Amino acid sequence: MKKRSVGTEGFGVIEIVIALAVLVMVGAGGMFIWNKFQEQNTPIDSFESCAAAGNPVLESYPEQCIANGETFVNPAQRVHRDK
Repeated sequence: MKKRSVGTEGFGVIEIVIALAVLVMVGAGGMFIWNKFQEQNTPIDSFESCAAAGNPVLESYPEQCIANGETFVNPAQRVHRDK
């Protein structure tokens, strides 16, 4: 009867599953970082693009969004003034 030495069987199922899980996590992290990088390079030139980029929207009337020191006013909300 031949005796097998430890470690010569190759990779087991558990090692393959762990390696795949690590690859999936690294890939997901890379995609998250890539998406954040793309969002930062999107120009913000309106209230809609400011809010879509996740910048703070003030609870005022009309709504205002602040990005990079600029304030964008929601054009859908108009200030009504009595004459």
